[in-house]
Amino acid sequence: MATDDRKKRILDHLAKSADGVKFGTPRTPSKSQSSDSLIDSTPSVDLPSPPPIPQPVVSPTPSKESRKRRVMDHVKMSSVNFKDYSVDTEKRKQKISDHLRKSQS
Repeated sequence: MATDDRKKRILDHLAKSADGVKFGTPRTPSKSQSSDSLIDSTPSVDLPSPPPIPQPVVSPTPSKESRKRRVMDHVKMSSVNFKDYSVDTEKRKQKISDHLRKSQS
């Protein structure tokens, strides 16, 4: 009882000092009232249209001649000093084998 009286005095005080703002215990409306109030209070909003989906760009198929030319250019660029490396490797192998022959005899 004492809590009800205190609560009533607090609500009266708030009602007088709040410039028309209503304070009180929240009451849960029945389900039919709550769904109607939600429908009435929700404004209708037009949704923006989704952005257009970009079409994938298909790269042109290279011709056989251009593909062959690109492959040959790559081979030329990557094997500029290829023969020199193989000669150095052969010379080195020969030196190693000579050294092994001399050291074993």
